[in-house]
Amino acid sequence: MCPDWLGMEERKLWAEYAPVYREMGCLTVADVPAFASWMCELAKIKRAQREREPVPVSVSKLAQSYAVQFGGTPAGRARVTVEPKKQESKLARFTRGA
Repeated sequence: MCPDWLGMEERKLWAEYAPVYREMGCLTVADVPAFASWMCELAKIKRAQREREPVPVSVSKLAQSYAVQFGGTPAGRARVTVEPKKQESKLARFTRGA
């Protein structure tokens, strides 16, 4: 599900965070562009920190905004609602295996 246009550092962040947000129910196919944009902002922050440069306020605010939208902060999680995963019925499991 990781977009092929992401760079190496963005892909590493995706691999780290995407499983967590998929498990939370906050990352679906429809969310891929926004989640990828968030990974781009996080990569910018990591690069700035690594190079001991100040993180631009606009980048920091945008990353924080994405975090809230995806439930990546305590306040964000309080606002995010997701459909609980439905358990698969025995019949569905049986017919899927056929």
